[in-house]
Amino acid sequence: MAENTVVIPEYSGLLAAAPSPLAAELYLNWRITIAGGDAAAKYGFYSLIEGTQPPAGLPAYGTFDVLPDVPLPEFRDSWGQTIELMLSLFSE
Repeated sequence: MAENTVVIPEYSGLLAAAPSPLAAELYLNWRITIAGGDAAAKYGFYSLIEGTQPPAGLPAYGTFDVLPDVPLPEFRDSWGQTIELMLSLFSE
């Protein structure tokens, strides 16, 4: 990944038993267009699509400072108990 890359996890998907899988697929395809990204911004979400507007009152990508990378061992040391608790609650 390039330096200063913004990573924002956002999950979307299709349910196998969706009442209208084609409509769901159409929505997901629209969601990754500039129009879809701009619509998401109206509800406070950043879009991952270049050329979309930021949410109202928030800066555009590339104009704000990013958090420094935290090495994984350091992260585990500081959040180890929380990670273990989450794993125990949500793992199979």
